[in-house]
Amino acid sequence: MGPDLAAIPMIARRAVEAELLARVYRSAAVRLGQEQALALLDVAVDEAAFEAGRAFADRSPTGGPNLPHFALVLDMWKAGGALDITDVRRDGDSLSFRVMRCG
Repeated sequence: MGPDLAAIPMIARRAVEAELLARVYRSAAVRLGQEQALALLDVAVDEAAFEAGRAFADRSPTGGPNLPHFALVLDMWKAGGALDITDVRRDGDSLSFRVMRCG
């Protein structure tokens, strides 16, 4: 079984993914052309984002997406010093925060 990717800070995962995608793009652009290479990456990144969102929603203790569970994503975004977030407010059906620094 592979590593628990949820244990790796998101900023570290995104850095590795970006490096790999840049290599794939360069290779695909040579073989397919720039436009098709970008279209290929667009589909792959959209699918990865959708699956990441689905996986996060599936971990909700209530069995589906909701605001209290989504508020937990802030901790994932802050891990590894990726973001400095202040003024977090959750009331009713709203969540707001201020990003002071982005890694």
